Amino acid sequence: MNRRRLAFGATSVALWIAMIHLGALLFETVVMYPNIFHDVPASLELSVEFMAAVGPHDFFAPVGALSIVASSCAIAASWRFKRIRNWLLVGLVVAILGEFVLSATVFWPRNTIMFSEGLAVHSAETLKTTAKTFQRLHWLRVGATVVNAAAVFRATVTLAQKRPS
Repeated sequence: MNRRRLAFGATSVALWIAMIHLGALLFETVVMYPNIFHDVPASLELSVEFMAAVGPHDFFAPVGALSIVASSCAIAASWRFKRIRNWLLVGLVVAILGEFVLSATVFWPRNTIMFSEGLAVHSAETLKTTAKTFQRLHWLRVGATVVNAAAVFRATVTLAQKRPS
């Protein structure tokens, strides 16, 4: 198997995972979040009950990790193709900063406040403020996921052309 085919295969897998991740995030944003945040704090409590068996973290943590691994493999397989490598590096850096770092520093603490501690520890006003901040900052995560998917898409399309460099 030549390097170009290997790079195209690895990049295609990374693209597939990035698109699944993006689609799931958009679904969560458009379908789930209006229900989760429509009447805070009551809707937060209902959401905890609803997601007792499986929650978003059960999907996004492994898919996010898989996306980073797939992008890293695509970068390794595409290393000799500078334009491809650069697009993949941009996507990977944005994914790490916009997903993992942002989640760890912004979203996980707010998830604890809203869904673990709730009214037992915080006032209704604190939960409402936390929910509003969460929703506003969530658009940064959506933007990062879009940029990552677009960068991997661009790398895949460029690699599919006859002469990537």
